[in-house]
Amino acid sequence: MSHEYRTVDSQHPGYVLPRSAWVAPAFIVVFALASAGTFLVMPELIREYTQVLRHLTGESASTLPTPPSLSFRPFFFLVMVLFGLFIAAPLRHRLLLFVMSAVLAGATAMSVDVLLVEMQPFGWPAPFGLGGNVLNGFAMLFLSAAVILSAHHTPPTVDVRTQRRRSLRYSVTLVLATVVSAFLVVGGILYATAEIDRVRDFALLGGLGPGVILLLPTIQLLLFLLALVQRGVGKLTGRWRGRYDARWDQMAAEGREPPSVAFLVPAHNEAETIADCLFSIDQGSRGYPRKPRIYVVNNASTDHTAEAAEAAFARCDYVTGEVLDCPTPGKSHALNFGLGQLTEEIVIRVDSDSLLAPDVLPRVMRHFDDPRVGGVGGLSLPLPHQARSLLGRIRSIEVYYNVGMVRVAQATIDAVMVLPGQLSAYRRQLISDMGGFAEGINGEDTDLTVRVGRAGWRIVMDPDIVLYSEVPPNLTHLREQRLRWSRSLIHVYKRNVSALWRLQGIRGLWLLPMGLATSVRRASIPLILVYAACAMLIAPSTLFVRSGMALAAVLIGPHTLLAVLALVAYRRFDLIPFLPGYLGLRFFRTYVGLEALLMMRHRSLPSGVAVPEPERVPRAQRAQTRTSRAALVTAALMGATLGSAVTASFFIPAVRSNAEPVDVLVSRAAANTTPEAAETPPSAVDLDGSWRRGLVAPTVAARASATPTPGAPASTATATAPPSLVGASDAAQPLAGPGAGSTESGGEAPAEGTGAEFEPVLVQPGDSLDAIAGRYGTTVGELQMINQIEDPSRIGAGTWLLVPTSAPREE
Repeated sequence: MSHEYRTVDSQHPGYVLPRSAWVAPAFIVVFALASAGTFLVMPELIREYTQVLRHLTGESASTLPTPPSLSFRPFFFLVMVLFGLFIAAPLRHRLLLFVMSAVLAGATAMSVDVLLVEMQPFGWPAPFGLGGNVLNGFAMLFLSAAVILSAHHTPPTVDVRTQRRRSLRYSVTLVLATVVSAFLVVGGILYATAEIDRVRDFALLGGLGPGVILLLPTIQLLLFLLALVQRGVGKLTGRWRGRYDARWDQMAAEGREPPSVAFLVPAHNEAETIADCLFSIDQGSRGYPRKPRIYVVNNASTDHTAEAAEAAFARCDYVTGEVLDCPTPGKSHALNFGLGQLTEEIVIRVDSDSLLAPDVLPRVMRHFDDPRVGGVGGLSLPLPHQARSLLGRIRSIEVYYNVGMVRVAQATIDAVMVLPGQLSAYRRQLISDMGGFAEGINGEDTDLTVRVGRAGWRIVMDPDIVLYSEVPPNLTHLREQRLRWSRSLIHVYKRNVSALWRLQGIRGLWLLPMGLATSVRRASIPLILVYAACAMLIAPSTLFVRSGMALAAVLIGPHTLLAVLALVAYRRFDLIPFLPGYLGLRFFRTYVGLEALLMMRHRSLPSGVAVPEPERVPRAQRAQTRTSRAALVTAALMGATLGSAVTASFFIPAVRSNAEPVDVLVSRAAANTTPEAAETPPSAVDLDGSWRRGLVAPTVAARASATPTPGAPASTATATAPPSLVGASDAAQPLAGPGAGSTESGGEAPAEGTGAEFEPVLVQPGDSLDAIAGRYGTTVGELQMINQIEDPSRIGAGTWLLVPTSAPREE
């Protein structure tokens, strides 16, 4: 195994500027201070923002009230503004980007809200409702990505023309999966509200709301299940086993040979591992009727890599081979050098530190029987001697989920984003015509996969194709690897952005832009946690954090459930206990993603600055120490902040409250208006079970009075919302709930004209339903009936209850 973790491919001087490992921790600290200051002035900020919005739209206070919070608008504003101050550029350019980011962020947030206000008559969501907050958040997210791309050096765009017409069935499959997923999600929200709430209490759902969070994972799960069905049917019908051996026998009888195969193995100082790699290729080629040839490209090695490879060839039985000498360093350069020497029809790229499982070649070649297939890949698991280590097990979970589930699901709609460089097979003439492997960028394997797919060729991800590759042995190596991977998303998107206007399939129209947004969103996760923690400590009413579970859901969420399903599907039950370690890796990946953004080279800086040589061992050791210290200190600071916030949630009533913010409640109400409520003017709706659980936000329950609705039966009453709520979302005006005289629980409704009134009461620490009933001269049963309390144990400090004021209150 090579001990060099940084090469000329790691940090291209044209796009990356090496910076101190303390830049990211400093950015997080400054962001935390800015977030704290923002929450201290949040009431004034909300008031001023709303006044500007009213002025621009001409709306009055009765139709456009002051919202309870601005959701994540201040978050994106702070991220963009502070990013401008921390970029790798001279001070003048930092200040310029600082001002430009402030103007663009503020203008974008306000423009989206103005548009939502103007489009409300056409059924669009309200600006401060759940739908409006989601739309504003996505607009700010894509703006952040656009600003980052425009401010830094990025690879030039390449144009790829479509060579083959895509099958319509992939688009139809995606549409059907989306429709079915939408039905499942909506049905779950409507008929399994309590169950979804319980799952959210365990941080398995969270963030923007259950509908938004559940839709994409449900689509992914359905496509994965479809892939399993196709795979099972293929094996039962013999499509994936036996048929190809028979075809090769038939070709031999006709005097024809199967396609010729070349293995392309770039190697830099791999004398210790190259023999094992070549021997695994030899065993993996057993069963293929034509001997493949291995080309080892000795890439500026200073050890005995070439001699070790020559000695290994002499012991191979099923392959032939030769060593090519490429003096110019760089993996992509070595790959292109070797590609120019090949004449075989199929080229299989293999990393020199990887090992192939037996019979890999026949499994790969069966897919090329389909003339539409341009590339094939498989699962890259940890090396056998690393598989039982902690990092090895965590990496295995990541592979089974990201590759075994996500990319296998993508293959069902012909949208695989990457064939891993450890092993990927292509038609040689195809990649030669495309100019070979991209040089000078991170993610050349992803780039080639995307370009082949853009041209209209199918990309196959087969989990039966297994190889084993090296796992980074320590934190420094892991950080360097993930920095490359994080930068690759931006490099690949910029090179292939023309896929958007060329309408080149699902990969180009959807997954590439979402991949760019994901790179920015992933880098923002540490900042989201800090922002939410500040909200819990300073202004808990501005964000609904569900006693800290919403913060945990940012890292856990539905992807954890899908990871468990992936392990079950591949029968790797032994890896399930290591899921907490996988979640830790996910967080580390987000932190490194933030570092990668801060290391991008600004356009004001010339390219060509040399990268520090990895051969300088003392310097590498110092870098490892600095990296480890920075990562550990950052983790300790964030852990202390989050721990303080979660601890405070058990002592601050407003944080412990199960009540959701007004914008969430009212947006749910608008989406769940019953036919009976729709007939009750003006637009009476039910708060989606929030009244039944006694979960009434304080701004909603400032004062609610139950009065009969005109034209409604005597058993129906409507709790009228205070003026501050009117217009807060699509559900304007009165809010009807079972707590306002409903007879769903067997209680009697107040007689018409009695004017029964209710008063909101905040449950204090140590309070019980008995104590509250005694103070207000009522009974526990009446409280449970009015608030539709199914589980009294959920009514803790910070919960708002409605109590009848018709009875005399005990002093």
